[in-house]
Amino acid sequence: MFNILIVRSAPIQQLDASLSKIKQKFDNPDISILSHEHAIKLLNKYECINKCITYPFKESFDVSRKAKFDDGESFDHAIVMVGNLSGCGFQNVLFFALTLPVRKIWICNLIGEITQISRAGIILKSIRNQAFKFLALLSTAVFSVVAFPFLFCFLKCKSSSSV
Repeated sequence: MFNILIVRSAPIQQLDASLSKIKQKFDNPDISILSHEHAIKLLNKYECINKCITYPFKESFDVSRKAKFDDGESFDHAIVMVGNLSGCGFQNVLFFALTLPVRKIWICNLIGEITQISRAGIILKSIRNQAFKFLALLSTAVFSVVAFPFLFCFLKCKSSSSV
């Protein structure tokens, strides 16, 4: 039996849709869930969740704000709920998962696809995403420098010909 920690970083509806797939993938695991305080009361009603752990901060999951666990408590797997398998928009939660006492980290998207991600993979995806952001910013800047003079000339010619 696997000891699993789910990091609830997505809506509870996504958790509802994914719990059966998680139980199926890990063959009836012992499930604990880490969530913000406002959701704990609702999560305690789930029969398949053995332990609800309150994240002690109101802010989002962050590598600098660590969760508190019982002494020596560790997990076989951590499952991070994300919107898509690329993890875009959930980098803070993925980096937070690096601080958890777990052997393996998995991501689970909206439709319940569960994929393992290595610790190095989290860092590399973050670097890749930052590189794409930089390239998008750079290409926008280059396009603007080229396009605005043409746009200005076009509008000037258009306004002078219609007068």
